[in-house]
Amino acid sequence: MLKHEHATGACFPLETEVACAQDIRVVYRPPLAPAKTAIVTASLRLARGASLGIVGPNGAGKTTLLRVLAGLIRPVSGDVRVLGLDPARERHQLMRRTGVLLSGTRHFPERWTVGDALRFTAAFYGREALARIPELVEIFGLGDKTRQQITTLSLGNRQRLSLAAVFVHDPDIVLLDEPTLALDAETVETFASFLRGRLRQGKSAIVTSHDHAVLGRLVDDALVIDNGITRVPERPLDSYARLLIFTDRPVRASLPPEVKVVGERLEMPNDPRLMARVLDRLDAEGVEVVEMRTRSGVEAVAAGSKGGIQ
Repeated sequence: MLKHEHATGACFPLETEVACAQDIRVVYRPPLAPAKTAIVTASLRLARGASLGIVGPNGAGKTTLLRVLAGLIRPVSGDVRVLGLDPARERHQLMRRTGVLLSGTRHFPERWTVGDALRFTAAFYGREALARIPELVEIFGLGDKTRQQITTLSLGNRQRLSLAAVFVHDPDIVLLDEPTLALDAETVETFASFLRGRLRQGKSAIVTSHDHAVLGRLVDDALVIDNGITRVPERPLDSYARLLIFTDRPVRASLPPEVKVVGERLEMPNDPRLMARVLDRLDAEGVEVVEMRTRSGVEAVAAGSKGGIQ
């Protein structure tokens, strides 16, 4: 079960909980410049085997929150625990059990080969990580590129390498910032399946992405952060999912009250029985359906975040 509700008090390590941030505040104090508050107050809780998407506009604090969880930034107040550890004070212990991808990619020396980068990363974690390289090379489609220099890789292949490096030590939790950047649709599907498989094994993930349609396929729940403040959806994420129907003309037929009609677009809960009733009404009126698609709960929550979550 995923938990990220606001609660009072500090984070306490629970056997079923892998990440907790409680009322954290982050302030940047650059030299010769005014202090800037990056996170006003943020809280989250994540259970073992669950995944959480963090959504919000540019500059809202998504990457900063991941950096706090990774131990790269110490908040000025509040409490943080990941795998029962204080990320900033116990970062060395934590990094052996976490996988981190920030700003969408990892950086390796350009003259290294793909194999060099993976072996270098795995060497920090021991023989089991080194033995896992062939499997990850296969999963992320790098089998014919292990001897290829990084400087010659496309953006998509660099991203595949970055992801393979994140998972080389089989981390208990991954913190992923824009993990599908530059990936083609087939690789995104492969990655989504891979991540879901890990969740079934009890691993956990916190993911940010501006591609909310893709994010909806990677996570179980969502947390909104805007202007440095986190907010939790009031209902389960699935309840926000919507079905969109586009027609060849404005719809004037009488439709159930759950259906919102804006010209040639209909929006409704993603309920098969309701869809069948609507399609019957449209057919009776001679209205043709041009396109149908679903909008995930993540997309709906992200779209409504600026005006508040309804």
